[in-house]
Amino acid sequence: MLNYRHPDHFLSGNLNSCLENWRAILQDSPFQDFGLPIISHGEVTTDYFQPFQGTFLQQFCDSNFPPRKIFPNSKSCASFEGFITYTIMERVHNGSLNVIAGWEKLSPHTSCSLLPMNLKNFGMCYDYITDLPRYVDQDHYQTTFDVKIGYDHKQLNPSSSTYFGLEWGRWYFSYATLPFGWKASAYIYHTVGMAATHFIRSNRVPCFQYIDDRHAGQLHLLRACVNQFSNFQLAQMAAFVACSVLVSLGYFIGLKKSVLTPCTSVWFLGCLRDSEKQAFIISDNKRISFASLRESILEKNSVSLKNLQKFAGKTTSFSLLVPAGKLYNNCVFQAIAKTIGKGKLQVHLSPSLRKEISHWKFLDSWDGFIKWKEEFHLQVHAFFYASNTGWGGSLHQPGNSPLETRGYWDTTERKLPIVLKESLALLRIFFIHTPIQGLTRSSTQLSVS
Repeated sequence: MLNYRHPDHFLSGNLNSCLENWRAILQDSPFQDFGLPIISHGEVTTDYFQPFQGTFLQQFCDSNFPPRKIFPNSKSCASFEGFITYTIMERVHNGSLNVIAGWEKLSPHTSCSLLPMNLKNFGMCYDYITDLPRYVDQDHYQTTFDVKIGYDHKQLNPSSSTYFGLEWGRWYFSYATLPFGWKASAYIYHTVGMAATHFIRSNRVPCFQYIDDRHAGQLHLLRACVNQFSNFQLAQMAAFVACSVLVSLGYFIGLKKSVLTPCTSVWFLGCLRDSEKQAFIISDNKRISFASLRESILEKNSVSLKNLQKFAGKTTSFSLLVPAGKLYNNCVFQAIAKTIGKGKLQVHLSPSLRKEISHWKFLDSWDGFIKWKEEFHLQVHAFFYASNTGWGGSLHQPGNSPLETRGYWDTTERKLPIVLKESLALLRIFFIHTPIQGLTRSSTQLSVS
């Protein structure tokens, strides 16, 4: 029996309260040097600062720290006053926001948000969604795990808590956890989370992570044991292992957004992952919202740059869902580039642009999908030689007799350098003997001797 933390009783910085469990999983982990200091002492934001000299937002800067800067709330906040007020009160209650007397309690160097020009560059190492089909085979069961209020799990070091703040209703607050919107927050949270995911994978559970979202397949067992369990049972075991690790490390799992009962089709990162069809499927809700955006653009002679960029983003996300989807947005991207180059905010709908956007109406009734590419690995040993007069070689496939071939160079080939002759010999023995036992020219792993 596994007991989950109740999402309604969320406590900020809870990862730091499970330090001993983090030390256990980080031992000999590639994430040990990064994750252990953060879990032990909280995140130190100054580690990501760098000196900057230049102009940013029409303000000249020359300092090792971001300058104090106050950004006014967006006018659109007025429409969500009740929601914002409720969210702030909830975060004060769970400890992710501290109430302060005024701006003087914030760092003298910074203010409500750190300006990006004083931040170091760092690379995000995400899992690729195209890798997911590698462990989701035909009719396999899957589960998903959503972490509630992800960034608030990670506590800031007390020395860094005054570098971020906000004002609402004449009240002033400073962040006690990773602030949403700060460039480094996603990198820090994702990298620390990968330590947990790495440990889950080491326990034979295939697991995919994107910041605070995780997807798990079926438990990998030895071949002699696999037939003792159904696909559903293997997925249950994998989910239990993954959840046990996450709970032991202090995570609050969002039970409403997670799929803890294994299914063959689950919603994950914007679309359905269907193991029966072996494809990514567009959901009805996404199809309807896309159609609404498209028709709102077509009903006028011009469209705002923001909405056209939103349309382009949606069509790009369909690249894994719609055959040749990237070919249907050339005019859209050209129009965006020209508009940005001219410094305008409105895009005129030319006949070619309108035609391309209208073409996407087919998606309203299209119920097809792109099957995942089948993948297998076959090792073949290739032995070859080349001389001034001829060439030869053989292919060795495990469990089969060697396949040998040889020949002579023609007059033109004899004039080639020996390096090219050796390459040509390898190509000839490879292509002459394909296909053999599933070996194809498009998917082969060669060990060349």
